[in-house]
Amino acid sequence: MWIKMMIKELIINSEYENIKFTRDKIRRIIFEQNIPKVVGFAVEVALGEVLVNIIDYGLKNASDTIKLEIKIDFEKKVEIVFMYQGNPIPLDIIEEYRKIKLVENIEDVHNRGRGIFLIEELMDEVEYKNLPNNNVLIRIIKNI
Repeated sequence: MWIKMMIKELIINSEYENIKFTRDKIRRIIFEQNIPKVVGFAVEVALGEVLVNIIDYGLKNASDTIKLEIKIDFEKKVEIVFMYQGNPIPLDIIEEYRKIKLVENIEDVHNRGRGIFLIEELMDEVEYKNLPNNNVLIRIIKNI
């Protein structure tokens, strides 16, 4: 393969119907590049969970936007960075949910922690950052 890296940017409105659009777009990008299906599926599910969490808990107004930067290093990883301006992420709660690693049944995970649990389980790296001026960054990485 002669292309080593691809970078795409998307800006979406914070409406639930845009989650399906974004997942479909990411699926096409990933599968057109012959990235293993298991990697694509994991990225697609995690992406949907991150977007739901941002819309439900992060954004203040329905008109707010989410910027996504999709980086695919064809030899190493798929990385998606989500950026928005809104409510800060409660990092203490995220850390609490991150501790839920060994569960026998997904029903044992609290309703509000299931998305974070899925994201953490499916991705190889997850980063949450509260930045100045109510800017928030979430980065997910899946190794190929």
